Amino acid sequence: MSCKKCGSENMVAQAVTKGYFKQGHGCLWLIFFGWLYVIALFFKWMYKYLIIIMYYVCVAWVCAIVCAIKKKKYENPQFIKNLFRRRGKMYNDESTIFVCQNCGNRQNSK
Repeated sequence: MSCKKCGSENMVAQAVTKGYFKQGHGCLWLIFFGWLYVIALFFKWMYKYLIIIMYYVCVAWVCAIVCAIKKKKYENPQFIKNLFRRRGKMYNDESTIFVCQNCGNRQNSK
């Protein structure tokens, strides 16, 4: 492959990975179904945080005291860590870019 800027054949291929999150819904979806989605989201968050609050009020302080008496490190269980994580789908796009070693021009592969 030759450089379009200087005409040199001294090109190096580089693999480039771009990551992005999937975007939300469009305007029409929001107008027609948005209010249902907001209500469902409210109940989902309410139950999620109700479980977390009940765990900390009823169980976590007892576990922390028992671990302190046994001189062990207290860690939250895995289901609490999973409840705090955000959900989303990450996509990766891979492409090849050729870089000229003489002038630094970048070209996308075809």
